[in-house]
Amino acid sequence: MVKKQILLYFLILLGLSLLLPDSARAQPLSLEWLKESPICEKIGDFRLQNLSGRYVSLNEYIDGNSSLLLFWATWCPYCRQTIKQLAQTLRNLDNSQFKFILINVGESKEKVQKFLSQFEDKPFIVLLDYWGEVAADCEVIGIPMFIGFDDKGEVELVDNYLPEDYLERVVARKGESE
Repeated sequence: MVKKQILLYFLILLGLSLLLPDSARAQPLSLEWLKESPICEKIGDFRLQNLSGRYVSLNEYIDGNSSLLLFWATWCPYCRQTIKQLAQTLRNLDNSQFKFILINVGESKEKVQKFLSQFEDKPFIVLLDYWGEVAADCEVIGIPMFIGFDDKGEVELVDNYLPEDYLERVVARKGESE
């Protein structure tokens, strides 16, 4: 009897949802609105701790360099997988052309160091956003979250995944401009 009632409610809800106009139905998630809003507006104002314990300004890395920020956490399986793949890719690229910056959101230095200890040579800069202030300024809505800056400091990429050829395009672009 209970199964029949649940099935009946489900069918009624399904029928009602078909009556809704297209604009009221769920749409695929798009991050296009982020590209048009002033994200990372105050990024140069922030000072984050690196793994050595020194506080650094993000401007030290972003100004005049193409740079890629990755907001992440050790508990995120997609973040861990992405970092492992990028570490391999970066070993094969001339990454003197740009800065790759991992910004851990909300975790202790010890936890981050433990995860990163598997990488012999770290081809990235690691900063700690303990309170999520930079993540909030950059309007991070989920992790992993990539934000790419061109060499003028303008945001050129905002997404939860990195396009396959993005790093190669950045390196090629830097090579052309020299």
